[in-house]
Amino acid sequence: MGDIRTRRSALKDGREVVVRSAVPEDASAVLELAFSVLSELEFTVTLPEEYTFSEEEEKRWLGMRLDHPSWLALAAAVEGRLAGFLHLDTESRQRLEHCGVIHLSVHRSFRDQGVGRALILAALDWARSHPRLEKICLAVFADNPRAIHLYESLGFKREGLRERQYKLGPGQYADEALMGLFLK
Repeated sequence: MGDIRTRRSALKDGREVVVRSAVPEDASAVLELAFSVLSELEFTVTLPEEYTFSEEEEKRWLGMRLDHPSWLALAAAVEGRLAGFLHLDTESRQRLEHCGVIHLSVHRSFRDQGVGRALILAALDWARSHPRLEKICLAVFADNPRAIHLYESLGFKREGLRERQYKLGPGQYADEALMGLFLK
């Protein structure tokens, strides 16, 4: 099941981050975090107006992650506030079920403190104990050096580049870097 034991670690500023499985009761906080990150418009694929989940839909989505044996959703809290969120998805198709895909969001005020690292480490520990997962993948804006540095520091390797993958506006594009980490 997509569930982990709660983990605690220290951030760079000395505060504690608590990483745990996200539950349906987190729906409101997850939506608030998503809208906060999306409204920055930097390094996001989805525009704020395209994110149309209701709180009830978010609750169901989080519940499905708890019940599914190969999906994971994690919440990171600092001083009781949702600071980051990660979900890991897998495919049911036999030739792809060995790969998980990570999606990570960290609130602006908690970046560069260790929240993202704590979430990814928890997800990687879960993935390593999963009977079918062998590889974790992710996609990141190629011009996001902070995120790429974090992923590389955790062992992810660049596997490819999709040029002009994101259209930011008329004549404005961003490339997408594809990264992966073999678990076994």
